[in-house]
Amino acid sequence: MAKRKSDGPGSRSRMDIPVDEYSPLVSSGEERKSYSAYHGAARAAPVIFLYGLAFGIYGPSYIELLKHKVCEEHYNFSSVICRSLGNPAFHHEMTHVRRTTSYFQIYSVLLECIPAIILSLFLGSWSDHFGRKKLLFFPFIGFIAAAAWSAVCAIYPIPPSYLLISSALAAICGGRFIILMAAFSFVGDFTTTPHRAMNNAIIEGSLVIGMHGGSFLGGYSYQNLGMPIPFLIALALYTTCLLYTVLFIHDRKTTRKYHSSGCGLVDLFAFHNLKESWTMLRKERIGDTRFHVTLIIMASFISNIAFNGKNAVTQLFLEFEPFKWNLQQFTLFTSVIGLAGSASIVLCVALFHRLQIRDTSIAMIAYTAATVGYIGYSVSTSSWMIVVSAVFGHMRLLCTVCIRSVLAELVEHDELGKIMALVSVAQSASPLLGSVVFVDIFALTASWWSGLCFAIGSAMLIIVLAIFAYVDVVRRDRLYASSL
Repeated sequence: MAKRKSDGPGSRSRMDIPVDEYSPLVSSGEERKSYSAYHGAARAAPVIFLYGLAFGIYGPSYIELLKHKVCEEHYNFSSVICRSLGNPAFHHEMTHVRRTTSYFQIYSVLLECIPAIILSLFLGSWSDHFGRKKLLFFPFIGFIAAAAWSAVCAIYPIPPSYLLISSALAAICGGRFIILMAAFSFVGDFTTTPHRAMNNAIIEGSLVIGMHGGSFLGGYSYQNLGMPIPFLIALALYTTCLLYTVLFIHDRKTTRKYHSSGCGLVDLFAFHNLKESWTMLRKERIGDTRFHVTLIIMASFISNIAFNGKNAVTQLFLEFEPFKWNLQQFTLFTSVIGLAGSASIVLCVALFHRLQIRDTSIAMIAYTAATVGYIGYSVSTSSWMIVVSAVFGHMRLLCTVCIRSVLAELVEHDELGKIMALVSVAQSASPLLGSVVFVDIFALTASWWSGLCFAIGSAMLIIVLAIFAYVDVVRRDRLYASSL
């Protein structure tokens, strides 16, 4: 136990005041300063939108570049064949390219997720003490390096395996999962319970609007301006995100540095960061709240497996038979659905809260709609069925909002970084099963039922729906009236 020496009012001698060595400190000036209900979201939304825009431009273009490299560099097929893989005359070549591209996607996911899992276990508690700004800053350095390397790969005849370096560069600096953990923790620092879901919806909506707008821009620029252009645009946007973070993101808390100099990096992998995260999970709470926290984290993990699996296979699912969409059609579709869906999510949260519907009940509505969407994808045989299914399936965005809001309400305010870190662990680990397993299933079943992976995803969402139904019913007891 450390001690802080202080001169009390009217005291002639200094007093030794016990201070928890690992507790965050908040300056008295910050405690007195008031913020608007949406201050955190207003500050974080622009950088999250720009990040989503960059990620949306980068993601589909990366898959297309990977497919191009597999076709021309790995298999040495002619450029004529590689441009016409949807042609039934090249069905044999298409099968090989699709399967190999899927496996390279698996390797990319592994490189992206494993470092994020390890970092998340430490960074949640670390950010509770050292602030969210640093947590948001470093991943953009990795994304800048990744975009630059991808542009190099697009310019030169480099084998597809070299593209995996991009995933590694982004991962060692934290990657996308750490950015989201930092953003939602930052918003939580400025948010009270009545406004938490709306603030989270604004951040989630900003992210998805940016991603889908970027997806369209990326598809257009890749096909019409040249392969390197999307990566150069993403590079510029990631650089803008980094500068915005430096200039406009300011932590609410005055942070405690554990006898370290600089920005606290010395303590990044300190054991107490890991210990605090698990201590928070085991902490005694009202009634069965601790069990409910564990259930919601499990629900986050299961649903993210389904969500990541869908994201990993949808582009390949639609680019081949029976749909035969090209990249521009795919990105236009995802952009329109994404933009409309993101706006509707914010409106839905506002409407449900005006009707005083609980966050757990909102989650049940969202997961029911998402399940219907996944079932629709699994049986779709034409484009109109895909559109209808996507309208329902896009409610999964509301699922993510509800998970974060419910968890934030179940823990103490100074545990936000830790609980968001555990959500980040679930999000980081889920692609290892979601993307890897779904892509593998898709590669093996595409010739006889390409929608099987979506049917599996719908079954997983039904399990999550049951978890939220249980928590919703139990927490209607008067014992929990003040906590949810």
